[in-house]
Amino acid sequence: MSVGVGDDWIDEVFTADERKLCERGIDPTLLLARGFSGKEACLKALGTGRTADIDWHDIEVLQTDPSASLRLSGGALQELQGLTPASYEPVLHACFGCRDRASHRHDFGGPAAVTIAPVRSETADR
Repeated sequence: MSVGVGDDWIDEVFTADERKLCERGIDPTLLLARGFSGKEACLKALGTGRTADIDWHDIEVLQTDPSASLRLSGGALQELQGLTPASYEPVLHACFGCRDRASHRHDFGGPAAVTIAPVRSETADR
């Protein structure tokens, strides 16, 4: 993928699934930038920053249309599980850009925010 950055860097930061989704988009460069900012925002939400225990591939930002989902594995998943109280399940939310309140339009570029909220598991009371 020729987007102005090296393939080695793209391979280091993005999984094969993330690359495929970015390559299929109208603006692969924007999608890569959003994906990277989503990974950084997730590291901040986890409270760790990048560590030896959390690899870039441990956080996947899977973008479809203007929305994105997060898939954690490895060290990132372990950190999330450590933050989540017993009998709760974590809910991750990624948000890109901002909403123009006057026109009700969204700008889907720009910075990312990731929130992590524990939600009581339905099986906890059983």
